Amino acid sequence: MKKKILPKLTAGLLMSLALAAGLQSPSELALHVQAQENVQRAVKETADLNFLSYCDLDELTAITVTESQAAEMMQVVNELTAGGKSDYTKARNIYNWMTQNIKYESNPYIPISAEAYDVFVAKYGVCGGFSNLYNELLHLAGIPSVAVTGYYNPYGHGYEYDDYNMAHQWNAVYADGKWFYADTT
Repeated sequence: MKKKILPKLTAGLLMSLALAAGLQSPSELALHVQAQENVQRAVKETADLNFLSYCDLDELTAITVTESQAAEMMQVVNELTAGGKSDYTKARNIYNWMTQNIKYESNPYIPISAEAYDVFVAKYGVCGGFSNLYNELLHLAGIPSVAVTGYYNPYGHGYEYDDYNMAHQWNAVYADGKWFYADTT
């Protein structure tokens, strides 16, 4: 039964449907239908990103830095998210801050950490450090996200994948009821 046809049904029929579904009233039936639609939408979104079935769900919001490090990072998060009305806007503000303030460093003579706090302090890193820092800042803002690892081909289509693949890490972010990918490098 689709939600949009509920108002056209008679009160008696609605009550019969509600009781048949084990519910107490037509309004409970409407809530039940809405809940089922939400579950179906969540299942579809998760199916679109089926790698999440391999994730520890606690990872989506885990804080991995120490309490004092979190407090320092939280000052930046609060500044970046203060005017944000939506999680997407907050995530975008954090993304913009990272792309403007964190430098990609590939010099083999410079020690590079992938730890979120180390990248936050040093203001440089590689893709894993960028992704870990973005995760941490999002989690401090209360926005679920997960690091995604894989490969990319910097030379584009037409080249043999196995000859040019390079390891990479980015993020999947859940904001305002939708998943999206973000790469802060």
